[in-house]
This record gives sequence, C-alpha cells and structure tokens, in this order.
Amino acid sequence: MVQVPFTYLANPEAVEEQELEIAGERVVSPVYHYRNHRIWGATARILADLVGRLTGGVAAAGE
Repeated sequence: MVQVPFTYLANPEAVEEQELEIAGERVVSPVYHYRNHRIWGATARILADLVGRLTGGVAAAGE
C-alpha cells in the first residue's frame, strides 16, 4: 500500500496524461509519480476524479 498526501495529488504538476492501449483502444489516462511509485489505470482515474470533485478542478483525463 502506498499512502500519498492529498496535497501532493492536488498539485497539477504531480499528474501527467499518458496515452495507453487497453483492449486495442487508445485511452488517455492520468498517471501520478510519487517517490518510486507509479499510480496509473483505474486507481489514477479514481484519484483524479476525487481531486477534481474536492478542488472544483477538471475531471480525470479521458472522461
């Protein structure tokens, strides 16, 4: 388990958008890099959505 401070996740510089291929389709998804961890996929999309809802920011990439 990785515990990431919310203030880190809320920093727009902490997230990048990355194009991934899932089941033959190209999908743009957020990716967080925290220390030596890469948070991506459904977890990153859930976190990006949560951050957007709590800060009034934009929804996760690809939504």
